[in-house]
Amino acid sequence: NEVVIEDIDSLGYPQPPSNLTAQAVTGGRIELSWDSSPSDDVKQYNIYYDAGSGVIDYDNPLASVTSVQDYIGRLTYRYVTPVLEHGVLYTFGVRAENMAGVEEKNTDVVASAAADLYGPSKPSVSISGAYGGRIL
Repeated sequence: NEVVIEDIDSLGYPQPPSNLTAQAVTGGRIELSWDSSPSDDVKQYNIYYDAGSGVIDYDNPLASVTSVQDYIGRLTYRYVTPVLEHGVLYTFGVRAENMAGVEEKNTDVVASAAADLYGPSKPSVSISGAYGGRIL
């Protein structure tokens, strides 16, 4: 009886995710969101970042999001980082990994945002006219 071990590269790479966005949220964190890979066998998405250096470290993932974790819409996933240094611009990359443990190697699904302890400012709303121009 001969045991045949398949070459993992012959299983193929999953297709990358798309539409990665990064946005500062309150508390010095950055929220990432992206659309799923069109591949059917994605086990998880691996998140990488540059630690503020300008060069994404694709050897050491910051985190992984499984295909059932943080699923917030039909095709959209999200991840919120730990607290990062205020005012530093961070660049993130996301790669899909399939059930066989094969990760695709894209370097173009990236997004950047600066960490902000206070998050984005809230828009102010003023109503005039019926209330005599008073700001409510």
